[in-house]
Amino acid sequence: MKRHPIHEAIRKNHPQAFKKAKKLSSFRYPKLFFLIILIITAYLIFKNPGVSNLIPKLKGVNSIGIFLSGILISFGFSAPFAVGFLLISQPSNIFLAALIGGIGGMVADLIIFKTIKFSFMNELKNL
Repeated sequence: MKRHPIHEAIRKNHPQAFKKAKKLSSFRYPKLFFLIILIITAYLIFKNPGVSNLIPKLKGVNSIGIFLSGILISFGFSAPFAVGFLLISQPSNIFLAALIGGIGGMVADLIIFKTIKFSFMNELKNL
């Protein structure tokens, strides 16, 4: 496999940095580790009394926030923040909140599907 000239230059001139980068990239479960870090971060953010007191005061933005949370749920790594917002906001009508969040998730899924369809169209035609 031919390496890029920049990679070769880094490997020759900075062998310690190359070894360190190789060690970091050989981490066995980087996505799972990143997801766990995001869950812990979301927990710490929404456990903060300043944040947990601020969100219920935003009554006018509650429906918009639930819609945005529905969008965030569709993008896997932002789901802990969406769940944290939904738990803290405590909507008065949970069924309406589920409907609004579901519509937000549907909008995000449609965006994802359209993007994938557009970006993979050339490959699918070649197949």
